[in-house]
Amino acid sequence: MAAEKPMNDGFLASIEAKIAALQALADSYRTAVSVGAWGQPGDVDVSSSGPLSLGGKSDASIELPQGALLGKSLPAAIKLYLSAVRKKQTTREITLALREGGVESTAASFENNVTSALHRLKATGEVLKFNDGWGLAEFYPENLRNRIAAKSDAKPKGKARRLKQSAKATTRAKVVPVEKPSIDALVAAYVAARPMQVFSSAELGKAVNETDVKRVAMALARLQGRGKLVKRADGEFSAPLTVERMKAV
Repeated sequence: MAAEKPMNDGFLASIEAKIAALQALADSYRTAVSVGAWGQPGDVDVSSSGPLSLGGKSDASIELPQGALLGKSLPAAIKLYLSAVRKKQTTREITLALREGGVESTAASFENNVTSALHRLKATGEVLKFNDGWGLAEFYPENLRNRIAAKSDAKPKGKARRLKQSAKATTRAKVVPVEKPSIDALVAAYVAARPMQVFSSAELGKAVNETDVKRVAMALARLQGRGKLVKRADGEFSAPLTVERMKAV
């Protein structure tokens, strides 16, 4: 008996393709339920929903029901999408897929929101960040997850150290020490501004906020020696004689 010739039936091929797509959808649904992305079984009615292809790459995407992402939070929608697509996706690809899937946002930059949500999921160990995209952590072996986590933890420490060193260098460059005026300069300026008055050493010390009597006395002696101060017969001090003072005397 001659071997049967393969049937060249387009209708049968279409049926077989649909069976394969439905099987892939069933596998995706089981995965989504296992991670809690769909809520409780039966929460989403897929019987009356048409298929939605997410991801923009027909050769790699798995069809999800129309509106499957409606009402989902960003983290839940991201996990559901990654569980369906089953391959690494860039932030841009994830953003476009969530938009197509019905995730709404009033943010000025939806992609920034998606990026923040991805990093939050990365921090909790639910997604992994690769050089070429993001993937659902549960699809990768534990040893790989641990290596990626260790590498990720090491990077911020080095970056934080560099930022701290940079901040210190900037602070040192900006801080300019302010030289405090000496007690001699303070006393001389105070007396010169009041040429018609006389002062005791205690009054001058108080005027320049100096409580050390010895320091005040030494400053007054130095000012006398430089001709900036005159000590009167009664022990008080005044500015050197000026025309105004001479007239007053």
